[in-house]
Amino acid sequence: MQVHISPSMRSITISTSNGLLDFMKIKVAARHISSRTLFHTMLILAFLLPFIFILTAVVTLEGVNKCSSL
Repeated sequence: MQVHISPSMRSITISTSNGLLDFMKIKVAARHISSRTLFHTMLILAFLLPFIFILTAVVTLEGVNKCSSL
């Protein structure tokens, strides 16, 4: 299987290598993400991801203490 990605044409071509001419083209929507949006997204993720990690670790460690060992 071969995958060809063309950013200039905004399309992805997937072809199989079994001898058949089986092509599937997927059109990608043209969407421009501004630098301001990208900056705000990264800023929000920088604050939220550590809290999610710490919350997950605390819940996991509390669950280990509740387990009874034989």
